[in-house]
Amino acid sequence: MCAYELDAKGMSATRVEEELKALQKTECDVSLVRVFGEMNGNPGEVDWEAVKASFPSETVYLNKNSLERESAERVRVKSRERSEIEEELLGEAFGDPSKALSLLAVLKAEQALGERKTDFEARVCREAEAALK
Repeated sequence: MCAYELDAKGMSATRVEEELKALQKTECDVSLVRVFGEMNGNPGEVDWEAVKASFPSETVYLNKNSLERESAERVRVKSRERSEIEEELLGEAFGDPSKALSLLAVLKAEQALGERKTDFEARVCREAEAALK
């Protein structure tokens, strides 16, 4: 039996996969692989089947229980109105939220009564492009 460990702190899904595939592997009946830490990205984006296939062992056990996504920082907002919250968050993220807010308004538009779906989609695309200019 062979045991391997990888601390994935700050690694992307691609890097985690590459690091696991690059481990010095010895011929064993069973391989135990423990991956832990807060990775930068979603653990579900790692191709775990490809990782398993990279081990020479017939049986590979992956322990991903301690592997987590890096936690996002909390954002505090002062308002309770959705429109004010959107404006505040977009302002923090982009400085001037006017383009993002106009795009958001376009994307929230509903299909007019009697408007065909293709016409609605074309209108939304036109208005979205105009909002981003």
